[in-house]
Amino acid sequence: LDHESKRFTDDARQAIDFATEILKQLPQTDRRREILSEQLNEFIVDIVQGFNDDCATLFDPDSAPNDSFGQAVSVLSADGLLQEQMRVIRGYYTGRCWQTVIAVLTCLLDDDQRYELGEVANSKQFTQFYEQYQQIISQARQTHEKNLVSVKNAILQQQKLADQATYVNQQLIQYQQQKKLKAEQMDKVAAEIATRCDEVSGQIADLQQFVSENQIRATQAAYKCRIMVQPVLKNKKLLSLQQTTSQIDDIWQQKQKSDLTLQKLKKPSQSIREFVFYYFQQKFGQTKQKAVQQFLYSVGFYSQQDNVAAIFQAELQLQIDELFKHNLLKIEQKIDQQQTDNQKILQLIYKDENVIKLLMSQSGEDRQKLKNAVNLYELEQHKLFLQEYQKVFVKIDQKKIGRVSNEEFLLLAKELGAENPEQIVFEASRGAQGVTFTQGMVAMSEYIFG
Repeated sequence: LDHESKRFTDDARQAIDFATEILKQLPQTDRRREILSEQLNEFIVDIVQGFNDDCATLFDPDSAPNDSFGQAVSVLSADGLLQEQMRVIRGYYTGRCWQTVIAVLTCLLDDDQRYELGEVANSKQFTQFYEQYQQIISQARQTHEKNLVSVKNAILQQQKLADQATYVNQQLIQYQQQKKLKAEQMDKVAAEIATRCDEVSGQIADLQQFVSENQIRATQAAYKCRIMVQPVLKNKKLLSLQQTTSQIDDIWQQKQKSDLTLQKLKKPSQSIREFVFYYFQQKFGQTKQKAVQQFLYSVGFYSQQDNVAAIFQAELQLQIDELFKHNLLKIEQKIDQQQTDNQKILQLIYKDENVIKLLMSQSGEDRQKLKNAVNLYELEQHKLFLQEYQKVFVKIDQKKIGRVSNEEFLLLAKELGAENPEQIVFEASRGAQGVTFTQGMVAMSEYIFG
């Protein structure tokens, strides 16, 4: 940027020096000689500043002005044509310099001047400068005209892209409207997704059986299929899937009640890790260690096929926050609404209520598999969003309990670039001592999700 600024300053000075030499031909008693010279010097400062400001927009397209020239520069910046941008800006401002010189010199040629310009105009030096001026200004005008063509082409290209985006958006709206009228096709897609879920579940079951026969080969096969398989350990008694999910639901409900109670008492909230061990201690007493191990192993085993187990395991591993599961309810409500719309269409097609009940009962299992598949997909996406925050939190959480002190969380807020870290710590801790993974995520959401 400094190099381009110096280069333009030299070009501008060439025009100003030309005008200055012409002004020197005027009598020293003529006040306009001094006034015009001062105006030219002030102009060169302003024009260089304007050039530097426009060049700066090349490195920050969002700050570009909203005029046609600024829009064109923004378009060129998006394509990475930095050299072309510099050429356009430099030519544009060089043209402005010569336009100003023309205006200054023209005012000297008015018919009502009070001094004799004949000697100056007929002098050899004036003729030489005038010919040089004609040559340079002609080149500047040509360059400026070419630059304007480039700017106009860039603006047209930008408008073309905007028109294409509008067309695509219109096509998308039409597609969505047609999609609502084709409920049977949507059922078919849902059935295909459910079939794929069955295939994936079958692959997981086959891989889990293969692990028990050959641990090394099973691990390689799982890696190739990009499926994480929980190895089956000997002498481990699993809970059923229903027992596992019921236990998870009860833990979530009790955790929510505990958080409300601690909040009213203005005491620090417990992390999900802390609460699980507290929960089993209250429920099983001295046998909590064995019960916890059996429960956690069952969660890991079913996490590959059931979204409830997968979400709970991600919470324990501090990969997602405890609020994520509530957001999934909105997605499930959309799927249920789709099923309601399908039922209305079936009622219009079939008059026999028994036929309608039969068709709807057959699609119930597929709908549940669709929910499960969608939830697992959303879970993986949410992990990616929290990846940077999770990495810093785990590094600071030396005790590995899912909760850090206010001082430790202050370090986390500063590392993630928070503007007012002390205020964020206060909001996250709610005036108490200690911040859980979820509380920290909520307070830092502006910096996590952008």
